[in-house]
Amino acid sequence: SMTLEELQSENARNVIRKRFLSKANTMLPEKNAGKLSNVYLTEFIIQ
Repeated sequence: SMTLEELQSENARNVIRKRFLSKANTMLPEKNAGKLSNVYLTEFIIQ
């Protein structure tokens, strides 16, 4: 099982991902949204 800290970190990532994906989906053409947002999201989380 995860520690509280790991859980909070995971939660934060999920929140960021959801916000990011919904923003990306409104900005990008639908067919590219998933592909591009995954690339940006990966870079975003790494930073």
